[in-house]
Amino acid sequence: MQELVDFIEDIAENTGLPVGVKAAIGKLDEWRELAAIMAETERGPDFLSIDGGEGGTGAAPPSFADHVALPWIYGFTDVYKIFQEKDLTNRIVFIGSAKLGFPAKAAMAFAMGADCINVAREAMLSIGCIQAQACHTNRCPTGVATQNRWLQ
Repeated sequence: MQELVDFIEDIAENTGLPVGVKAAIGKLDEWRELAAIMAETERGPDFLSIDGGEGGTGAAPPSFADHVALPWIYGFTDVYKIFQEKDLTNRIVFIGSAKLGFPAKAAMAFAMGADCINVAREAMLSIGCIQAQACHTNRCPTGVATQNRWLQ
């Protein structure tokens, strides 16, 4: 974990930009270790983007969406508590990312401690996505999520 913190700090120093980590949450040991390092050294990511195992856009292969990571509400809560215990929540921007684009879900995320949310599904629907859940195959029937020139 110390190597990750060193890498983050190296990127930040060389770019002058905020650097963060995006992850779907499973085991919590690494998050506890990261929080401990950050509390001790005052180094680490500027933001954490916490994703859910819900498979927001359909871009994940179905087996990943079905079996990898906790649902957002549990993963975010667990990680937020770890950083709250170390008094780090005011030092990090928390980003929610998992089917949070509708107003009620967004309000819930903000009430739980998210500083902002990522939205993809709603934007994709607005440009023609039909949620075929084939993004990962490069055969999106509408051409929204493809590199295939004919579909584009």
